[in-house]
Amino acid sequence: MSVTAGKRLHGLAREQRVERQRIIGWRYIPIVAGYCALSSILILWLAWMSTSAITWFACGFCVGASLFFLWVIADSATASRLESAAIAEQNTESEVRKLRTRGWQVVSNVPFHKSDVDHVAIGPGGVFVLETKWSEGSLFERNGAVSDFGKKAINQVRKNADRIDGVLRQNGYHGGVTGALVVVWGCDVPVDGRHEWPSTDVTMLRGGLLGERLRSADVVLDSHEVLAAAAALDTFVAARLQRIEEETHLERSKIRA
Repeated sequence: MSVTAGKRLHGLAREQRVERQRIIGWRYIPIVAGYCALSSILILWLAWMSTSAITWFACGFCVGASLFFLWVIADSATASRLESAAIAEQNTESEVRKLRTRGWQVVSNVPFHKSDVDHVAIGPGGVFVLETKWSEGSLFERNGAVSDFGKKAINQVRKNADRIDGVLRQNGYHGGVTGALVVVWGCDVPVDGRHEWPSTDVTMLRGGLLGERLRSADVVLDSHEVLAAAAALDTFVAARLQRIEEETHLERSKIRA
């Protein structure tokens, strides 16, 4: 199975930067340049009228330049967040791939309509659906409790687990999904690193604990069952990717026409 984690988010980040560069180059630079020129002329006139106005000229120029650079930095923040999320997904995939010698494998970015499931880990411990998050403080409260945003992540992975369970059954594997995990990376994860939510079917944990969590899972599948689950998921992914490719080709044909 190829390494695909984070590929979609990296692509979105690149698109974001290309779009921002286009906007900056053709729309906002002339406006900001005009603003700076007019404000400079005005402040120069004030400086000519009063020697003390030279201070205002310096301030005005600095304010204009600062606003422009502030806009550029803020505008690229979205792309940076997408790249951080992509790196987090790659880290999660890497943690599972380290367990290959123990019989584990991972499928990342399982495609559905207008969305995807970050990862599905399959091994002796069962089938686990993983949702990866990069924490910038929004997943947890100050006291370390899971925030409302964190609860949404838990609900999301629970729904994804149901979707994957249905996909596996439709493609010949009836063992079901064993568990669902929210894997959190970033510097703003509480010290204890592990959070159990009241419902026992979902666990939120620090990314570095993922390998330990999967290794410690009770053996519920033999090698044949692991292969059967992986084959069922691969069948679905291959069909979905083929369909997406056909839809993309059709859409491009309509545009050309």
